[in-house]
This record gives sequence, C-alpha cells and structure tokens, in this order.
Amino acid sequence: RSAASKRTFRSNCPRRAASFSRPRVDAINITDAEDPRLALYRVRSRRDHQEYDAQVRDLNRRVSGNGTEHVRQLPLSKLSSVVDVHYTWDCLRQAKEAKDAGFHVFVDSVLVPSSTPDELMSLAAEVAPKIFAVE
Repeated sequence: RSAASKRTFRSNCPRRAASFSRPRVDAINITDAEDPRLALYRVRSRRDHQEYDAQVRDLNRRVSGNGTEHVRQLPLSKLSSVVDVHYTWDCLRQAKEAKDAGFHVFVDSVLVPSSTPDELMSLAAEVAPKIFAVE
C-alpha cells in the first residue's frame, strides 16, 4: 500500500483504533463496604482501628526498610513515613510527575469508583500496584 492509502485509513478510524489500543487496567472489585483492605480509606469514626494500625505499620515497614519489631514498638505519630489519603486526580497526577522526575513516592493503592474512565484507570495503574474499584 502507498503512504496515502494508509493516511486515509487512519483518518477514517482514529477513535476506534485508539480505543482498541488502550490496555484495560485490572482492578480489585470491592463489593463489601466493610472490606478490611480499605481500612486506610475510612474516616476515623468508621474504621477498624486495629486493622488501620496494622496497615499503617506495614506500609512504613515496606517504605523505610526497618524491621518489624522497630515499627511495631513506635507510636503511629513517630513512624518515619507519612501515610495519608489524597482525594483528587490532580494529587495522583502530581505523584506520577514526581515519580517520573526521580523522586521517591510510594503509593500503595488507589480507590476508585467502578465507573472510572479508562484514562484515569491507566493513570492509577502507573502510580500504584493495587487499584480498588467500588460500586
């Protein structure tokens, strides 16, 4: 085929070709509102405090490289890493930009609605190893 015929084909179907070329991001579907994996995302008054404590300590241990005993003995407020929940896609974009620029940013998971567009799911997948999708 000539270059002209290829250009014609691409100009006739750009949206379809783009939508088929995007990889689908796999998310962990959450159907139970009390799922313990979401302890970090719950407001203080609705969280399982033991599960929250265990997850914060596990994240700190993985990020800092300190042994389990060291992390287990300290109060949460004295741990070396900050564990926080951010609420906007802009925060996630900034985390990706920081990682791309070589800064150490650790995002363990992202919580999204099950209706999240593919573009935003791809962003989440670039930043975090786990994506939780809720109905």
